[in-house]
Amino acid sequence: MAKLAESIVQEWLNRLGFFSIQGVKEGVHEIDLLAVRPESDGAITGWHVEAQVSFRPVAYIAGPTNAKRRSPQEMEERVNDWVRKKYLAGNKEALRRHLWQSANWQFHFVHGVVRYPAELDLIRARGIALHSFEEVLSHLCDQAERRFVGSAGGDLAEIVDFYQRIKRAL
Repeated sequence: MAKLAESIVQEWLNRLGFFSIQGVKEGVHEIDLLAVRPESDGAITGWHVEAQVSFRPVAYIAGPTNAKRRSPQEMEERVNDWVRKKYLAGNKEALRRHLWQSANWQFHFVHGVVRYPAELDLIRARGIALHSFEEVLSHLCDQAERRFVGSAGGDLAEIVDFYQRIKRAL
């Protein structure tokens, strides 16, 4: 499911005008998606996007992956660790700078259904922009006339759009 969801998110980024690469690796560390877009003033906007899409979550977003109830303090500590690991680790910073030296980087997180919504509040409080997978799919369906031939995410978006149109017709 992870790669499939990332392909859809990548299609969404492309339709927002970004050039994107999926699965950027540095040793054992991986960035789900990096996307860049030139702006009219000559600046380059960069998005570092992590995607974690689940429809039946059984655990927290910020590992370890167990469902043991956490105190607010434990949840905050885990989210801090998760943000550092996903976005702020020195090797990821170096990789972003190596690929696009002049980009102004922003951090984004695409999520599905979450078991503990308080985690999203903590993630947002750390400067990470949140996007629900529903938002991504809705944008793709709204942009159905702007198809990109040959992309895996584009094909999936067409399937979702087809289903949505059929469902409306019933």
